[in-house]
Amino acid sequence: MAAGIRYGQVKVWDAETCKEHLSFKGHESDVWAVAFTPDSATLVTGNGDWNRPGHVKLWEVKSGKQTDSFQHTGEVLSLAVSPDGRYLAAGGGDKAVRVWELKKAEK
Repeated sequence: MAAGIRYGQVKVWDAETCKEHLSFKGHESDVWAVAFTPDSATLVTGNGDWNRPGHVKLWEVKSGKQTDSFQHTGEVLSLAVSPDGRYLAAGGGDKAVRVWELKKAEK
């Protein structure tokens, strides 16, 4: 489970044990949206500040390391990852939806 919190904080818990797995400052402003990739290996977070461009960031769940980021045209209020994990959609307060193709890790 994951939650975005005020002032850029992000928290991740183990759903089975309910113990906190990660807690970090991921953004400079409030985190409004979170989503996991289908394999649960990557957490996606989105932030924004009243009608200013927001950011979408990708994090490795095991380590909390940031792996990628994108800029949105408005504050990020919703996130969704396609069932195959190839695409990321972010809805903004400016009524724009942006879609990005996600990089696949080398195996």
